[in-house]
Amino acid sequence: MDELINDYIIVSFDGKVIGCEDKDTVYEYLKECMEDKIREYCESEGLDYNGLSRKKLRSLLYEENYLNDESKIYKTRKVINELKKSELDEEVKTELIELLTEYNAEFHTDEYDGFRELLNGIDDIDL
Repeated sequence: MDELINDYIIVSFDGKVIGCEDKDTVYEYLKECMEDKIREYCESEGLDYNGLSRKKLRSLLYEENYLNDESKIYKTRKVINELKKSELDEEVKTELIELLTEYNAEFHTDEYDGFRELLNGIDDIDL
């Protein structure tokens, strides 16, 4: 497992897991998911959504995402390393590792007993 296709995974509040190639992909995904909330915020604060700098938009995404517990971002390699050390069933571990290394991985935490709990023990990262 030298090369990972997805350097990051996003886990939404409802358990949906999405693989992302890099931080830019994470940013674009969150931007798309949270566009309406960010637009509402801009309107309430008198800001022009289309005029926001990338830095300001990242800051707003961080605030909306993390402060409202929308989703968490993890380094895929860290999740895989923790999976390998975990007490989860070997078959489940193998299947999860395969999923996490697939291009555009997408699945739900509830499909795998113990996976959400495993994630809760791993530090998520900032955008």
